[in-house]
Amino acid sequence: TVLVANVHRATVIRSAADLSHAPPDQAGDVSRDKDVRIQHCSESFVYISAPVRRVIITGCNQCTVFVAACAVCRLENSERVKVMTGCRRMLVANSVASTVHLLT
Repeated sequence: TVLVANVHRATVIRSAADLSHAPPDQAGDVSRDKDVRIQHCSESFVYISAPVRRVIITGCNQCTVFVAACAVCRLENSERVKVMTGCRRMLVANSVASTVHLLT
């Protein structure tokens, strides 16, 4: 699991090489089995530019999250969050004033 937590007014970019410890030519294949957890971020931009298995966004406020591709994306306990992703399943729970742009 890759954790992005407690980011305030910053930009975080994670690529396939950042998500895995494999050689760069095999990083894309390994990152598909990874989970990414984004929690308690505020006024930030988070970019995940590699395909991952699951993304969980929880407790965020005024953030923009871009995920290249994932199987499942969860947005919970958040306010004013923008999520852009290509995913198979999107789950939203207890979130207000949020915008979700999906490619399914």
